[in-house]
Amino acid sequence: MPTGLNRGFGGQQLYFGLERLMDKVAATTGLDPAEARRRNFIGVGEFPYRTPTGGVYDSGDYRQAFDLAHIGCEHGVCGMCTVLVDGQAARSCLLFACQLDGAEVTTVEGLGRPGELHPLQQAFDRHHALQCGFCTPGFLLSAYDLLTHHPEVTDDELATELSGVLCRCTGYRNILSAVAEVARTHPDGLPAPPAARTGWRR
Repeated sequence: MPTGLNRGFGGQQLYFGLERLMDKVAATTGLDPAEARRRNFIGVGEFPYRTPTGGVYDSGDYRQAFDLAHIGCEHGVCGMCTVLVDGQAARSCLLFACQLDGAEVTTVEGLGRPGELHPLQQAFDRHHALQCGFCTPGFLLSAYDLLTHHPEVTDDELATELSGVLCRCTGYRNILSAVAEVARTHPDGLPAPPAARTGWRR
């Protein structure tokens, strides 16, 4: 099982802890537990969002660069905020903006462009590998990292390798099917995202 901060974690105890956290949020806010799990508690007018640790979301460039780096657990567990930093998957909630000075940061917007979608994005579309879409950016970039650095991954290994991104809509089967298809059709590695050619540098 992966153990790093990139695609890793995914242990059942982490799922349990996250569910207990959401129960606590529901109890504190008076919301139905299911509604608490559906909501993003950070309003549009509250960006740039300042995390308690001064994480990457407090960069003044949030609107420009992190529109789809979703804020989830802020503890590096859920994988929603996964971005590529110099081509490596990273949890942006665990990074300080100063750590990205001079780095190339690719969010899901940089993976492909309208009319030039990345093969992973095309496969997610074909397999309907999303429901609410909140986890999709994290899955796309985690899958990109996986297939770039471990293109020989087997279908049986995919669930474990992608376990570091949580999906509350239980859409895992379609997500795994989409990633497996791309792994089969690109055995020698994935094409680089357009952002790797143009770049966004902090």
